[in-house]
Amino acid sequence: MNTCEEQACFYVLSTFVLEPIRWNARFGWRRLVSQEKLASFYYWREIGRRMNIRSIPDGLGALERYNVEYEREHFRYSDANRRVAVAVRDMFLGWFLPAPLRRLGEPAIYAMLDEPLLEAFGFPRPSPRMRRLVEGGLKMRGRFIRPLPERHGPRLRSGPRRPTYPGGYRIEELGPPIESAQAQPE
Repeated sequence: MNTCEEQACFYVLSTFVLEPIRWNARFGWRRLVSQEKLASFYYWREIGRRMNIRSIPDGLGALERYNVEYEREHFRYSDANRRVAVAVRDMFLGWFLPAPLRRLGEPAIYAMLDEPLLEAFGFPRPSPRMRRLVEGGLKMRGRFIRPLPERHGPRLRSGPRRPTYPGGYRIEELGPPIESAQAQPE
């Protein structure tokens, strides 16, 4: 890897490959076969190459080793991490829960995150009971949908209107607010 920025881009690319595979292994209604895992790897590797990310390995194992090592070296708490994580958490909860119930959903989000992420985001650690409840519920969901008939078309989640930007937006205004003058670009 040549630069810190390229390493970070490569790490993000690795999560697009590995996190769905990991999620499926934990909670999916069936396990992915090796061809499906490799298809995801090849797809995102080509996107990475088109983004001019160099040094993408030729194999899924090497990508996973990089991902794990990057997290070990770079996951640390920062206020910026927390701001982004809170915004993502709130967006996710907003998809599924009405505003008055979102605080009740926060512990479930925390129960799905591993220890290094909780620490990097400054989120509280869920109780062992909450972890078991959430993980058990997601595994039960996987077992429940296994026998359902296969879908023959996509379920589009992009159709519903979201009230977030009713008048549109400017790209430079997106993201969490910058709280200090030092963090603002000149």
